[in-house]
Amino acid sequence: MAHIIKGIDKLQEKLGDYHDSVIAQERLRKMLPEKIEPLLLRHSLNFLEKRKNRLRIKVRKIANYIKSK
Repeated sequence: MAHIIKGIDKLQEKLGDYHDSVIAQERLRKMLPEKIEPLLLRHSLNFLEKRKNRLRIKVRKIANYIKSK
């Protein structure tokens, strides 16, 4: 049972990180080139998208681990 609780804690942490990335992307898009240089905006959005992809992979692994227990 302790392994499942630990897995759920990790899952919650990663989902929170994912949510933070989504919110950051939305805020950056609203600021569009008026307030941020377009190249910096594009790099920032790409970085956040890659972070979300890595987090999705981690979330799936953790969820599968929990499911297998």
